[in-house]
Amino acid sequence: MKRMKKVARVRYLYKDSGRMFYERIQTKTQNTYVSLGVTWQDQAEKNLQANRLQRYADSKGLDVEKPKKKAVAVATVLDFYEESGCPDNRGRMRYNPITRTPVDFQLS
Repeated sequence: MKRMKKVARVRYLYKDSGRMFYERIQTKTQNTYVSLGVTWQDQAEKNLQANRLQRYADSKGLDVEKPKKKAVAVATVLDFYEESGCPDNRGRMRYNPITRTPVDFQLS
């Protein structure tokens, strides 16, 4: 098993040498490590908190629904992209390479 290192100032959160985060779950006889499936600490802390709250709800018999992700149609995304002026990955307006004018530029 990979060597686990405790993450400072976060209870039950450990990190292996491959940068993956794990939650430590204590049983009566041993510690068990469950992968949180992330390599970023802020996301690992959120996943850790969500897991612990889910286990608490299960132990109290509460029925908690997980939030459902809302699907977005491709047409909706493309409409938003066109309304935004078709920016590039830096948020800048794209230019027509032939006329050297912005895509939405109109001569009056």
